[in-house]
Amino acid sequence: DASAPTNVMASPLSGQVGIRVSWTAPTLPTGLSITGYSIQHKIKGMSMTNVEVTVGAGTTQRDISGLQSSTEYRIRVATITGLGTGPYCCQTIALLTTTVPPQVQGVTVTRGVSGGSPSLNVSWTAVSGSGITYTVRYSTNSVTRTEP
Repeated sequence: DASAPTNVMASPLSGQVGIRVSWTAPTLPTGLSITGYSIQHKIKGMSMTNVEVTVGAGTTQRDISGLQSSTEYRIRVATITGLGTGPYCCQTIALLTTTVPPQVQGVTVTRGVSGGSPSLNVSWTAVSGSGITYTVRYSTNSVTRTEP
């Protein structure tokens, strides 16, 4: 039977809604070698099936992206050897993943005409990532307006 990894930690990924899971490889009995690790994560309190990711033997960290913002996740890691998957470590690790999207770059404003009336055209460089939406706020006569 393989020993479980130790020091399992999770930290937010910069610029996206995700986590970096890291751990320390266990010490195994003589003759037994690590072939990989199984990482499972699920939303805290949900009765859904764990989402599993497998990584190679030399890896002691894995980024998991595409998670839901402002959600607690349970993360656990197990060692895989020639005998199979060992026990999972740290089944109660929780992480609240909240990430602020990166700042929009390349904003330009040009004058235009729309339906015979003066207008402003606003453009910017799209931010990469899934689930990102934009809100444009502008003001005329000190009254702020918002457009989705």
